[in-house]
Amino acid sequence: MSPNAGDPLVAGAPQDAMVPPILRYALGLDQDEDGWTSSRGAAADPFAGAKSQDAHPFGKPSYPGGASDGWGQPNALVVSGGCDKELRVWDVKSGYCIYILRGHTSTIRCLKVLHGRPVAVSGSRDRTLRVWDIQRGRLLRVLEGHSQSVRCLDACGNRVVSGSYDCTCRVWDVDTGACLHVLRGHFHQIYTVAFDGVRIASGGLDTTVRVWDASSGTCLALLQGHTALVCQLQLMPTMLATGGSDGRVITFSLKGATFSVVQRLAAHDSSVSGLQLDDRFLVTSGNDGRVRLYKFDPPLFGNANGVAGGTGAGAGMGAGAGDGADPQCSFVRDMCDASESVWKVAYTRETCAVLCKKAGKMVVEIWSFKPEF
Repeated sequence: MSPNAGDPLVAGAPQDAMVPPILRYALGLDQDEDGWTSSRGAAADPFAGAKSQDAHPFGKPSYPGGASDGWGQPNALVVSGGCDKELRVWDVKSGYCIYILRGHTSTIRCLKVLHGRPVAVSGSRDRTLRVWDIQRGRLLRVLEGHSQSVRCLDACGNRVVSGSYDCTCRVWDVDTGACLHVLRGHFHQIYTVAFDGVRIASGGLDTTVRVWDASSGTCLALLQGHTALVCQLQLMPTMLATGGSDGRVITFSLKGATFSVVQRLAAHDSSVSGLQLDDRFLVTSGNDGRVRLYKFDPPLFGNANGVAGGTGAGAGMGAGAGDGADPQCSFVRDMCDASESVWKVAYTRETCAVLCKKAGKMVVEIWSFKPEF
């Protein structure tokens, strides 16, 4: 085994090497349409066969978080990373950890699995990003350039955007390891980025959001409205949603040359910890222990069958609300009883998973969106 290879855990591994059943269900993320998880031992090039999308010049946006594409099926790979400096690759069907990936020298702060490819990208306090082949459990390359901790990243096709405490974002070509652009303009640490293949949004401790052109690296807009750290972002083709430590959620219209505020929501009593929207719904979570559901009227894309989640979807380029007035979202309900804290929310058209702390224990709650409210 090469020095950069992962450490496989064979069948019969100890119980602590298994994904808890409730977490397997909540993260039941299927293999993608190319079925690359079905031949884990193959020697295929993980960068072969990447598809381009008309709406995204660099390919399709990655699935949010460290998991392969799709929901609700058993044949998934989930990738986790944390303070132990290691990434673990989990087989959801069996529940076993199949690889431990070592190389980072400090806490792993962020990671993404690329769409349609068995490749994960991780960012760390050691100031580097690392690109991994999760099918074969090996390091592919190290991306160096940041001078301080890498706090956040997002990906689309073969492009990755990283945000750092050095107040810059960097755009990388994952295939070559080249840094294509350095985005400068923030005056304080960057905590969150979103990338849809066309535009990049970044937010941080200076309370501002900046929108960038992904191809040229030029700043398109400086957006203000938060009074504290901007910690959550999501890009859609016609709308940007932001969440801050001030408890506010702000939606901005991205139509035309001028990006304007659509709505300001006093969503939480403390920091916004999660934010996700599609053409119908906006779901937010906060450190106040609440998960809140809002509904867009009219739908963002003028239909009821939009694609949920991520940091942008090509389907959103169609006709709909983007051709007229900007849609407003109205509060529907709190989705669960108050928790001690909520760490993450993720949903599709029908199901929402909430990772929270209740009575001192980690709990995953599964909520149904049907019948529609």
